[in-house]
Amino acid sequence: MNAPITNKPAQEKPKAEKPKAGKPLNICGIVVHLAPTAGDTTLEALAALPGVEVIGHSDEGRVAITAVDTPETLAIDQLTAMHRLPGVVAASLAYHAFEGETSAPFTA
Repeated sequence: MNAPITNKPAQEKPKAEKPKAGKPLNICGIVVHLAPTAGDTTLEALAALPGVEVIGHSDEGRVAITAVDTPETLAIDQLTAMHRLPGVVAASLAYHAFEGETSAPFTA
């Protein structure tokens, strides 16, 4: 049986800035798989990345994360940075959207 995903309070860090008028907010939903030996240090390192919020995690090492663009870095760059953290086995983009997108949808 899979353990439920739980929320743990994260250290306070500056919130991502709201997008400027006309500029959509780039939002990425990411699933991270941790090594069995990874501990809270890895979760803290993930949460410390700019624009990243740890939404919850399971006892089996699955972590639900959101990442947004910040003035300092892009969300996709944070996905790459997650792969480089000790204890991270894999990080996968599970969802992507632009909130407040003002362009017309693609039509064929």
